[in-house]
Amino acid sequence: MYSTSCSFFCEIALGYNVDDKRIERFLDTKEREVIALFSRQVGKTHGAAGKVVHKALFKKGSLSLIVSATQRQAGILQRRALMNMRKLDKGGEWREVPGKSAEIPEDIGGKLVRCSSLSLELENGSEIISVPASADTVRGYAPDLVIIDEAAYTPDDVYFAVRPMMIRTKGQLCLMSSAGAMQGFFYDAWTKDAGWEKLEIRADQCAWITADELQRERDRLPEKVFQLEY
Repeated sequence: MYSTSCSFFCEIALGYNVDDKRIERFLDTKEREVIALFSRQVGKTHGAAGKVVHKALFKKGSLSLIVSATQRQAGILQRRALMNMRKLDKGGEWREVPGKSAEIPEDIGGKLVRCSSLSLELENGSEIISVPASADTVRGYAPDLVIIDEAAYTPDDVYFAVRPMMIRTKGQLCLMSSAGAMQGFFYDAWTKDAGWEKLEIRADQCAWITADELQRERDRLPEKVFQLEY
């Protein structure tokens, strides 16, 4: 029987490498509130794009809302989600994962019926919408999944506008970011608030970032900047 776990879907349908258990956990967790403190270039955008596509496909009529610091960043993540959808359109066959079995669903409503630079809609009624981080632009939605990208650099009033959206849908709120200033909602959630599922990946824990590369970055950057980014 086909498993609808997000990590399994991303692995067999999208070709993701989810060997890191923290990435797997980020994709699969059902906790209502998740905070991911990930270094630069460890796969935040990649993971978020897989998560929203999985939600759209397997929960018909769902809304996934991506909130990014700027419109440009919102467009980047939205394009990554669209690329994932196009992989499904062209793939035909899902690749086999050793030690696991999968049955391809006959219809998971994966056909695109509307697409723009910041939104897409599937034939099953699901939508993925990306918006820049403004307290005004994020209002009016009732999402099943919200991802705040680079949350450490997102204004507090955006976070305060997002939280009430979830009270009815009982959706999942994911805060994703590299480290930022020691203030604001992301810092408070990471250091003080109970009830969040907290996931952390430093650059020196990432398989595709070498020690030599990190040392070169440390040599080129102020130490404070290096600590924030990696």
